[in-house]
Amino acid sequence: MILGVSRVTDEGTERVENNLLIEKFEISYFDFDTIQSYDSPEHMLSTYGSIFGSDVIHYIRENKISEVIWTNRVQYLIVN
Repeated sequence: MILGVSRVTDEGTERVENNLLIEKFEISYFDFDTIQSYDSPEHMLSTYGSIFGSDVIHYIRENKISEVIWTNRVQYLIVN
């Protein structure tokens, strides 16, 4: 994992507001993971290095990382 532990906590404002909306409007959701693969760590750096900076550049090179897993959430509401 490139970015380390998630900075969003259950007590964080964004998560609390989202959970309240899910409960209030009975919104359904599901999470799914996607894997973004690159042919080499250097290819990955061409994308992530400029976005996330020197700490991530060092981490990718040191650990020879060439893929990242993203967790995505789809929220939906069924209207009758």
